[in-house]
Amino acid sequence: MCDHVWDIWSRLPIFAFLVLVYFTWRCSTNARAATESAFELQAIRSADASKVLGHQLFSERDQERGYETITKSRMSFFDICRRSRMSDKCASNQDRHYYHVLYEFHLSQLRDRDGPARFLEIGLGCTMRHGAGGSREIWEKYFNRPELWFGEYNAKCVDEYKRRHPGFSRIMVGDQSNRTDLARWVETSGGNFDVIVDDGGHRTPLQMGAFYGLFPSLKPGGLYFIEDIHYQRDAFDRKTKMSGVLRTLLDWSAQLVGVSRIAKPYSSTLPPDIQSIECMKHMCMIVKKDPSLFDKNPRTGHAQARPTAAVGRGPESFYDICKRNLLSDKCSDRQDRHFYHVLYESHLRHLRKRREPVRFFEIGLGCTMRYGAGGSRQIWEAYFDHVDLWFGEYNRECVKQYRENNPNFKNIVEGDQSNKEDLQRWVAASGGNFDVVVDDGGHRTPLQMGAFYGLFPHVKPGGLYFIEDIHYQKDGTDGHSVHSAVLRTLLDWSAQLVGVVDSSAYESKVPDDVQSIECMMHMCMIVKKDPALYPY
Repeated sequence: MCDHVWDIWSRLPIFAFLVLVYFTWRCSTNARAATESAFELQAIRSADASKVLGHQLFSERDQERGYETITKSRMSFFDICRRSRMSDKCASNQDRHYYHVLYEFHLSQLRDRDGPARFLEIGLGCTMRHGAGGSREIWEKYFNRPELWFGEYNAKCVDEYKRRHPGFSRIMVGDQSNRTDLARWVETSGGNFDVIVDDGGHRTPLQMGAFYGLFPSLKPGGLYFIEDIHYQRDAFDRKTKMSGVLRTLLDWSAQLVGVSRIAKPYSSTLPPDIQSIECMKHMCMIVKKDPSLFDKNPRTGHAQARPTAAVGRGPESFYDICKRNLLSDKCSDRQDRHFYHVLYESHLRHLRKRREPVRFFEIGLGCTMRYGAGGSRQIWEAYFDHVDLWFGEYNRECVKQYRENNPNFKNIVEGDQSNKEDLQRWVAASGGNFDVVVDDGGHRTPLQMGAFYGLFPHVKPGGLYFIEDIHYQKDGTDGHSVHSAVLRTLLDWSAQLVGVVDSSAYESKVPDDVQSIECMMHMCMIVKKDPALYPY
């Protein structure tokens, strides 16, 4: 007996030492995690906490309340995500997705809606190191009483989660590539979703099967996100290491822009109800078309865009302003066949009431348009409360005539948009540091790409660069389908942005300061990266 007691006492120092080592490790781990979280939050806020992707993150209702930034009114998606530490949807040193950038802008508009956001996510997080249900915690904190549904393959995980969370039952079991299971999900949930997020199985048949089965259940104008496209285990192109999902989305983007009279068929035909596609690091988003946005222009017989209900509230919309000017033959052709108002309204409206002037540069004064030069100027000056508006134009005679007719407008620079010296002179004269650049100048590849490389460095972090009329190309096809070299370059950049490809297989490397690329009918938009939004 005594020997046994002595043996226990002799081991106590070792036991105490091991306990001390364990708690020291736990404390240091927690401290490091807290430091990382604080660093990330500070990095995001150090730029302009009210903006992501150059967009204002608080609503008009917040502005009326007098909030300066979103952090003063409510937590952003990034704040909620990082504080929960239960999801890989935001940046961390392990999971560098930065999905918060795209989610914050596109979903913040749903936060103040009167009714609940109808939301479906594929994947409960059963295989994540932090356990199932991390996304649910984020979405329920981000939205005001969302109607949140999950689809999950792992029935055992679902049963265990429901046992631990008896108050939450909106989880459906099934295979996201199985049509019968998907139809049952839609029937059970009621469909009619505002948002669908695919964070389920990262295989091409699963992701594409889910898209075809669930996209029809999205509301017009709804958003469909596909996460982790970079994390593919199958269906790679041998040359580019491109997944089947990404290949399909790029083919759809090409058809969406409308520049391709096909010499070689695409792998997949563009669904007719897709409005636009935007890709960033590891993820893409597909916007569902709202048929009510389109009617016929009685003057031209062409399809013409109409404003959404959301656009119709508050200040006069881009569409309304352009339509009003169209009646006087002093409008640009943005409403004539192109439907550009959809992208302009959604991405520029956050700048309308800004106190400081919007720094805006457009290539092309409209000298060859049927209504004469200056149509765009009327729209932008009517659309923005304060705008420092500049134009670059090649036609010197047209500029001379316009100045004679409009002596009070001085902000026009002359030159060739593909000439480096002329572009440098444009930047020097205007002061650069642009919020927005619109290329509606020469519709040739050397002109559009020359202007991009010359002007994009002078776009502010988070700023926007629009290239119009990509469909109207006279040169630079790639020899397979009639893609312009501009579109081919943007598609290659999108592939490299997502990050699933071998970038050495492409002629043009995506610039390091490109955040995302969104394409719709006849136009694409490039977003300038804001380094302050990336803590790692």
